[in-house]
Amino acid sequence: MSRRTAFTLVELLVVIGIIALLIAILLPALQKARESAVRVQCLSHMRQTLTAVHAYAAEHNGWYPAGTFDEYRARDTT
Repeated sequence: MSRRTAFTLVELLVVIGIIALLIAILLPALQKARESAVRVQCLSHMRQTLTAVHAYAAEHNGWYPAGTFDEYRARDTT
């Protein structure tokens, strides 16, 4: 009998199938991790903003920064 030194086509397809299955299993977990990272980053930015607003109020006798939303300008579409 001669020794085999190369993979057969079936063995190669099985390995490719296993790799594809593992990728399909891991992708949802990676997506959840990505969403969690975005959520943590957003919460961090909110905390930093709140800290800055409180620091402003502490330096200005308890007065908070004024808002800049103008509802009349927001409704005007012309």
